[in-house]
Amino acid sequence: MITIELLQAMGATGGRAQTYAHHLVAAAAEFGIVEPLDIAHWLAQIFQESGALKYARELWDGKGRQARYDTRTDLGNTPQADGDGYHNRGVGLLQNTGEYNIERALKALGYPPDSNDNLATPEGASRSAAYFWQSNGLTAIAMSSGTDVRRCTKRVNGGYTHLTERQAYFDKSWRYLGGIAKAQAPAPQPLAKPVETTPEPPKEAQKVAQNPKTNDRSKYL
Repeated sequence: MITIELLQAMGATGGRAQTYAHHLVAAAAEFGIVEPLDIAHWLAQIFQESGALKYARELWDGKGRQARYDTRTDLGNTPQADGDGYHNRGVGLLQNTGEYNIERALKALGYPPDSNDNLATPEGASRSAAYFWQSNGLTAIAMSSGTDVRRCTKRVNGGYTHLTERQAYFDKSWRYLGGIAKAQAPAPQPLAKPVETTPEPPKEAQKVAQNPKTNDRSKYL
């Protein structure tokens, strides 16, 4: 279902679509992202977080919220301003961020500890995005959300940043995948024709039929 044509239709350049298509297919299969609606939601979030497959590393200027990364102990970083905020900046197509989240992904995907660069390769970036989706229960959220991306966005982003753009990416993917979902839906079965049965005669009539002499009135004539 994930094809080069679909990725291009969503806004990826031809080169990026060609690079990522088979990695996304493999990652989706590995982590059970197989329903058209689920795939559409997954790709919508991926495209927003990665700039249409352009970035597998968080763009960094060290300002704003990024200036606070070094001391984000809730993300697994140390309380000292020692540079681990930059080292553990967002990586992968869904931007795993912080030492805790990155190390958990590395372990789950079979990569060595502290090898963040593995999650920035096309294969690792795709697998980390699929692992993030599965480990955060996003398939269930996607499948119960219909065509509304708000709930998936909240789980991925922690808020609703760029919600309009995420919805636009979903709409593009669903134009393609929705047709597949419709084609896969089982055709409605015609109602079974009721079976006509001959009603049994009342019990008294059965007795008369079985004992015809009881209905012989000739002896009274």
